[in-house]
Amino acid sequence: MKRFFSILTILLAVIIVAITPQQHVNANGNYLSTWLWDTNRMLSEPDRILTFLESKEAEAVYLQIDRNIPSSSYRSFIQKAGDRGIAVHALDGASDWGERYSGKTPPPVFSWLNTYQNSAAPSEKFAAVHLDVEPYLHSTWNTDYKKSVFNYQKLMINSTKAANDMGLPLFADMPFWFDERTYNNKIGKGNLAEWIIKQADGVNIMAYRDKADGPNGITALVSNEMNWGNVYATPVTIGVETMNLGSSESFTTFYEEGETYMQAELEKVRSAYSGYRSFNGFSMHHTYSWIDMKP
Repeated sequence: MKRFFSILTILLAVIIVAITPQQHVNANGNYLSTWLWDTNRMLSEPDRILTFLESKEAEAVYLQIDRNIPSSSYRSFIQKAGDRGIAVHALDGASDWGERYSGKTPPPVFSWLNTYQNSAAPSEKFAAVHLDVEPYLHSTWNTDYKKSVFNYQKLMINSTKAANDMGLPLFADMPFWFDERTYNNKIGKGNLAEWIIKQADGVNIMAYRDKADGPNGITALVSNEMNWGNVYATPVTIGVETMNLGSSESFTTFYEEGETYMQAELEKVRSAYSGYRSFNGFSMHHTYSWIDMKP
């Protein structure tokens, strides 16, 4: 019996390694990725984007899906990105998706993506699905929180299954403060952030602050999520902001301080979590404000 459990433990470890998305580590020991929301930039200046990301040793770009753009444009961009060692994730989502797609049918982007993946060559395929829903931006979050969370959870369940049925992992964006929210419905009850980390194949924590240390610093704000990531063997990527959000929101972005300061602060966060198997590096929001960031 002990031999049986020993073999079972080894098999489970192998399975976890197999299904956990493998990431590229840059020279600084970080995993770097970014959101690319303006899909038209993919068409107008793909080489500028990819040259910059290659110079930063980024391993992934989350590319917004625009179903009006020909599939051939995506195939070309993904091929070029792959030649530079950069994976491309299919990015989509909106705050009302929980209300619109909480039934058994996932959002239309999954149908488009399934058709795309089936017709693309291996070097032209998306590497993952990246879901950015942010249900708290929809009015239902404040008028009927319980319903909003339930619909969001059903959307997450359906979307994860749709992605996994295509052989793709599903990553989900969520704010750092989801660990202060709970749920109690037909799905069960518990902490919302923990549930998402258990449900998804990977998460991006929007830890939009401009410092590493202190009670409101990035390191402290993601501590619960990093621990749950360890428990559930879920990669946790820490998202940071580089946009100009104005003086009233300057504490949420590295825009004013610049890249040198930002990298020094991120190094402190990396040092704090480098021993965590859940640590999956940093994501920059977003590609063009990162490109235009001062040194």
